Amino acid sequence: MAAAASADDGMSVTSLSDSPQFPCVLLQMPRLTILLDCALDTTTALNFLPLDLIPKATLAGNVWHGATQKTADGPPKVLHSVRSLDGRVLLHEPIEYRLPRFELVDVASIDIVLISSCHSMLALPYLTERTAFSGVIYATEPTRRFGLQMMEAMVAAETKAPRRPSRHGWKVPDVLAVLPGRALDALLWQGLYTAEEAAAAVHRCTAVSYNEKRVELGAVTITAHPSGYGIGAANWVLQTPEQRIVYVGASSGSSDRHPAPLHVESLVNADICIMSGFTQVPDAVPEQMVNEMLGRVIKSVADGSTALLPVHPTGVVLDLIELVMTRLAEAQLPTVPVFFVSPSAKASLSYANICGEWLCQSKTERIFMPEYPFLHAEYLSTKLLQVFPALTSEFTKAYREPCVIFADQPDLRSGPAAQLVKMLSGKPESCCVLTCPDYNMEALVAPYSRAKVKFLACPIDPALRPGEIRRLVTKLAPKTLAVHPAPDGGPLVQHKGGTAVDMPLGVPRALRPPEFERAVISEGLANTLVPVQVEHGMSAVGVTARLNHQNYKFELGPSEIHRKKKRRVLLGSLQTARVVQALAKRGFRDVAIEQRESADVIRLVAFDASIVLGHNHTDIIVEDNETLRQALRDSIVSLLTEL
Repeated sequence: MAAAASADDGMSVTSLSDSPQFPCVLLQMPRLTILLDCALDTTTALNFLPLDLIPKATLAGNVWHGATQKTADGPPKVLHSVRSLDGRVLLHEPIEYRLPRFELVDVASIDIVLISSCHSMLALPYLTERTAFSGVIYATEPTRRFGLQMMEAMVAAETKAPRRPSRHGWKVPDVLAVLPGRALDALLWQGLYTAEEAAAAVHRCTAVSYNEKRVELGAVTITAHPSGYGIGAANWVLQTPEQRIVYVGASSGSSDRHPAPLHVESLVNADICIMSGFTQVPDAVPEQMVNEMLGRVIKSVADGSTALLPVHPTGVVLDLIELVMTRLAEAQLPTVPVFFVSPSAKASLSYANICGEWLCQSKTERIFMPEYPFLHAEYLSTKLLQVFPALTSEFTKAYREPCVIFADQPDLRSGPAAQLVKMLSGKPESCCVLTCPDYNMEALVAPYSRAKVKFLACPIDPALRPGEIRRLVTKLAPKTLAVHPAPDGGPLVQHKGGTAVDMPLGVPRALRPPEFERAVISEGLANTLVPVQVEHGMSAVGVTARLNHQNYKFELGPSEIHRKKKRRVLLGSLQTARVVQALAKRGFRDVAIEQRESADVIRLVAFDASIVLGHNHTDIIVEDNETLRQALRDSIVSLLTEL
């Protein structure tokens, strides 16, 4: 059963995620149901032991005897897959992830899915391949490509070191009680999808360009605009005949990154603005984190050692590669090799260099020189940057210290990054710089407490920070703002210029109902109407009709009700100069005009009277002189046309 409010309630939003970091929001409209993003919460991986490190007894931990399972005919069994490592309980089980709460809504009723970035679509295979969803999915072409690359890298990392689930499982009260607080929903977690499911899900996505208009079911026009967060990352504008709705996903206001910059002008004057994808490290200023990261990398290299940077295969890594290699050259270390290890590394770097229309101006200008927009093309040709799909024998031959390694899977639970930490664990002079903002550092490095490698947290998150969000909301000036709730309750972002609505997990929040609905005139009614010219180029007609409402469509048809007394309807525009002329014809020539911000006031000097001509009202002000009032009224009426 759907949790969203019914169409009779006008419009509602329901968050299917409890974190703005991993957005998935259901927008229920009178005519459509739209899912905004479909992110996968990968932080649950931190509750598991690294896949590639289990053979090392020193890192696998000891069996935690607090985890038992009742048996029908004997003593409780100790769950050997639940391990204790330096006081922290970790699971020796296949890694599972937190999905959006699809079970809270009627998935079959979802008409459209809008994806804002490749990071916000990683749960899509669960929706398209494992539920009754049959709607359409929109994403930009780069988002589709990079999203598939990220999914393929995750699948490859887990299939390279598969782990069988234990016979007795681990989702028992004893274990759930000692896992971190957000792990209480672990009964709903699921293992990763297959490569085939990932490919099928992305294949169902329809690619759109920036500013391309898509009309769905005749009810809404959908347009994507640059968000500045990554190549192809988009914010969405939904225009109906009655309302303008804006979805602001993960966005970045940075002016020195590679994607096309955030386009604010396309998002202003919205009736409703839904926001998500905020930074989770508000105190980590990106510029400062970049400088700290570069300083640590250069120090490790200068000391003749290895600097490891666990990263996603796309996104911020495209900036980091250029920054690191530029800083190496400035530090007189231009020959130090840089490696990028990921099954998606080659595809990511190659595709980024043909995304000219999705890049910032400085990158786009390089295309017309002609040069590749990214410097990594030059580094690849000179082999200062080398790409490997995994830690193959070819990588072993090329590897030499000092060096810098960008490696896939920043959760350090699978993939090349986890393997490299294991490889460097005996080298205290090496460092691992953690730049991914998604993960808590303490939990991230917990399995490696006995490794000698140095860990440094430099979370680099280009997403909007609190001050930037407040300024953006002020610029957009929506009438209603919908955001995730703050930890202490209420909306995460306050909106002084309008209404702010919070979106707690699974709770429908009604939005402002539409002020108008669009209606069509039936052919039968249209044949009875005779327009009257009001003024040059403008005609009008009075209508008495019956309003028919069916399937969220409105139609005006002939009415069987006839008015006993005809109502007088007057139409026209009242311009101050024309009113003065009409008054003069009736002998009121001595007038004074006062122009105010919201109205013009015509004062009759010889009388204690005035006429106020407002934007949407006309007032005659006369004290105890009905004859004068009617004369002034007749002067105004003479300028109007009666229907």
